[in-house]
Amino acid sequence: MNADIQWRKSSFSTGDGEQCVELAADAGIILMRESDSPQVVIRTTPGRLTSLLSSLRSGRTHWQKSSFSEAEGSCVELRRHGGHIGIRESGYPDVVISTSPNAVRAFLTRVRRLP
Repeated sequence: MNADIQWRKSSFSTGDGEQCVELAADAGIILMRESDSPQVVIRTTPGRLTSLLSSLRSGRTHWQKSSFSEAEGSCVELRRHGGHIGIRESGYPDVVISTSPNAVRAFLTRVRRLP
């Protein structure tokens, strides 16, 4: 991972910047982390993330894997839970980032603007 990565916080984040999703791009890969656990980084591609978010918008409530994922490969999974969205990496199912649908929308807006 490039040491010069520029992490971006959602515009929906609180003023102190705690407990928000941050994102960055590195060589065509999307990186996600929660601001209060910056050492845990989830890696995915823009296509895989878009596919997962589309599944969430469809109203499914179980963990959704991207249709781009390999059968045995690790990948990002998302799930609706109450008024929040959970994000995890399938290889580490106990580490879940919980955020609001508005934060996910802001996240996608930022991802689409990345070079």
